Amino acid sequence: MKVFQPVKKNQRKVILSTNIAETSVTVSGIKYVVDSGLRKVKVWRHQLGLSTLLITPISKASATQRAGRAGRESKGKCFRLFKEQDYQKLMDTTEPEILRSEIVSPVLMLKKMGVDNILDWYWLENPGVDSLKAALQQLFALGALDNAGKVNSLGDKMAILPVAPHLAAVLIQAYEYGVISPVVDIVSCLSVDNLLLTPSSEQRDQINSNRRDTCALGSKHGDLLMMKELFDLFNSFAGTQEQKKWCRDLGVSYKGMKNVGRIRRQLREYMNNLVKRDTENPEKNFTIFEDEDEDEESGVKYNQPVDPEKIIKSFLKGFITNTAIGFPDRSYRTVTNGELVSIHPSSLLFGTKKDGIMYIEYVYTTKGYARNVTAIDMAWLQEVAPHLTAKINVTE
Repeated sequence: MKVFQPVKKNQRKVILSTNIAETSVTVSGIKYVVDSGLRKVKVWRHQLGLSTLLITPISKASATQRAGRAGRESKGKCFRLFKEQDYQKLMDTTEPEILRSEIVSPVLMLKKMGVDNILDWYWLENPGVDSLKAALQQLFALGALDNAGKVNSLGDKMAILPVAPHLAAVLIQAYEYGVISPVVDIVSCLSVDNLLLTPSSEQRDQINSNRRDTCALGSKHGDLLMMKELFDLFNSFAGTQEQKKWCRDLGVSYKGMKNVGRIRRQLREYMNNLVKRDTENPEKNFTIFEDEDEDEESGVKYNQPVDPEKIIKSFLKGFITNTAIGFPDRSYRTVTNGELVSIHPSSLLFGTKKDGIMYIEYVYTTKGYARNVTAIDMAWLQEVAPHLTAKINVTE
């Protein structure tokens, strides 16, 4: 918010920004723009099944937008840190987002609508055959498609939930395991961007130490259980002055945690509707979430205890391909293709040795990093997804 504050006379305001300033934010008083001609974007690489942060040249349209930040109120100038001949080589417009994004959700929606031939479907911007095939394979791995490529009952339920198919599979499995309440809390945390703030190098050790001291389950099992503990602790401070200080000490976004509560209410409502639709008697007032601990009519308990094993197995249902085997030198190799992956320094499991890990996000920068990491028992892979792991020797 400091960029919007006025400066005193004879003071100069210098703003460093990502490409969010191209169109999303207008700051008054800007006289000069210095344009690097570069951007950092997350690109989904379907060949590897991972997201990669890439530094790439911008388009001519983006260069025009950046220059337009200066001189909106008076005369201004734009200084571009690249040659004119390099400018002429830029794309005219930025590529459509669908070309660099994972498209599992839209493919599932098309399948649910009865579009069987996805490859020949008319797209406004075709994401490419390789990307479409990867999405179909991912849906089959999640159990949303049968052997004929048709949407089954699980896929039909996944399409209803307002989350990515991976997380939808997690929620449905959690309901079967009887741990839907804590899993909804964790999925709500994962649905908020930048919930856990990245501390500066000077603060990182202290904040990581605070998180380990605060989250006993997270220190043992990993980041997913840590999120559940942080959310519960945040709610325990509700209405007090200590809440914001607690967030600062643990590197947690206060506004982000507020958003988690809103998403949690929405997911609970969707899950209630999903269960009502599947009950034999649709007229029965059956819900899996209530303010009370137990519904007198159905006898279902809502204040469910945290069962780490069942919670982790629920997430394995949606992220079975995001697993890696631990080696004696504390390195990890992915189960699917043997790629080397390292635990991100922000994880509570950083620097520890585990037999196996599951990660929610795999980002390649200088090397492959697993983020939101949780320790797993490799024998669980066969239990959760026997159709995928029949050829994997999990004892190796």
